[in-house]
Amino acid sequence: MTEDQMRAEFEEWAKTDQGLDMFRLPHGGYRSFATHQAWSAWQASRKMVCVELPLKVTRGNGFDSEEDDEFYNLAIDYCAAALDKAGVAYK
Repeated sequence: MTEDQMRAEFEEWAKTDQGLDMFRLPHGGYRSFATHQAWSAWQASRKMVCVELPLKVTRGNGFDSEEDDEFYNLAIDYCAAALDKAGVAYK
């Protein structure tokens, strides 16, 4: 997720759910201190989330390699891609 996408999500939430002043200054900050603080907290909260994905199934970590294992590993890859798109960290 790009910063522009993250900011767009924040601004939609802040305007709709919180009624915050969304006026942006030329340098990119917000006129309202409350909005500035909410934006800082929003960014920090996104950085703090980290999802731990399960280990992939391989013979090296004690699993027999079967066709189902390939699909299991592929599902982990799809989850990682979705987390990347959402801007959520994972390990």
